[in-house]
Amino acid sequence: MTVSGIDVPSLEAELRTVPLHEELDLRVASVGGGELVLTAHVDARWTNRKDSGIVHGGIVAALLDVAACWSLVSYDAVGPAIDLHVNYLRATPPGDLTVTGTVVRPGRTVSVARARLVGADGRTLAEATGTYASPAPAGGGAA
Repeated sequence: MTVSGIDVPSLEAELRTVPLHEELDLRVASVGGGELVLTAHVDARWTNRKDSGIVHGGIVAALLDVAACWSLVSYDAVGPAIDLHVNYLRATPPGDLTVTGTVVRPGRTVSVARARLVGADGRTLAEATGTYASPAPAGGGAA
């Protein structure tokens, strides 16, 4: 299937080449127009302690980073993070989660995107804003 010129199965396959994404059962729910919606299943292996019932903040940050970064695929601007600011709003329980990345500003050299993590109950658990290096144009010239 293609959405806004983006082949969803190919994008999902690309995302799942990262072992962590595979472990979190990361799936593309929708993509296009500067927005990417991913679903993930985070089980108890990813909690702070086995009995805590709270997902480790690093996993939360990783999910937010992936969604923000890859929302830039609509602009061919996916690149490495320069900065990521995370606001943890609630404890994140294990289970099914949805994370939405939205492009704020695509740029020639630097792009900005946001992400929001939502639990199965629909409550926002965490939000992030990321700054990403935009890839150099084909041919290696300056952007």
